[in-house]
Amino acid sequence: MHICVCVFQLLKLYEHLVSPLAEGVVQLVEEFGCRTIVREIVREISSTDSSDLMQDTSGTRAYSQFLVEVAERVPELIVPAINELTVHLEGEVCFMILID
Repeated sequence: MHICVCVFQLLKLYEHLVSPLAEGVVQLVEEFGCRTIVREIVREISSTDSSDLMQDTSGTRAYSQFLVEVAERVPELIVPAINELTVHLEGEVCFMILID
């Protein structure tokens, strides 16, 4: 899905778009039935090299915040996609954890 790549890139470049993008994705799911979009975005995030995530802390923080916001609204779609993220959650330094 092209939109998934766009959301992924926008999160990486513009941290201030986390909430609007999360809201847009939730709206696509709820109003238009695009239920696979969440898993596809998680797949894009999980395919990012761990070293890139460690170097780009603002992008990593944006990914984490986005996932939290989407999970709060549609947890039934995030839970099955968590397996995609285990590669980043099992590392020595877990940089995908959201720190407030």
